[in-house]
Amino acid sequence: MLITSLDEDAPHARLPTLVDDQPRNKNNGALGFQSLLLTGGEGTGIYPPLPSSAEPDFPASFPHRWLRLTRRNDRLAGLCSTDGQAWQTFCTHTQDFPALALLGLAVTSHNAACAVRVSFHDLNLNQRSNP
Repeated sequence: MLITSLDEDAPHARLPTLVDDQPRNKNNGALGFQSLLLTGGEGTGIYPPLPSSAEPDFPASFPHRWLRLTRRNDRLAGLCSTDGQAWQTFCTHTQDFPALALLGLAVTSHNAACAVRVSFHDLNLNQRSNP
């Protein structure tokens, strides 16, 4: 996720992945894109369209799931891969972020009574100056 500050309800953009393809939140697969444009504002989401077949366009493929969030100026792109080599664009999004924003990993179980355990592997941060 990319976030403007550590303040509660700070503007952010994130590319969450889910553990299964259970339909939820207008999502037919295991990927979504969520953003908050204004502090305390209304969040928005980008989800894959309902598939024309039984298989979702972006299915759960754990442990074979790589995510990439790229930024060029105010344009973000969410990409995913099942092998870390071939990338498929999930969505693009435009949002105003300061030149120095925070990059992080977010985890939730969406259930206050249920803890979640997660492992992150193959983390890579590339910083390139914008032209």
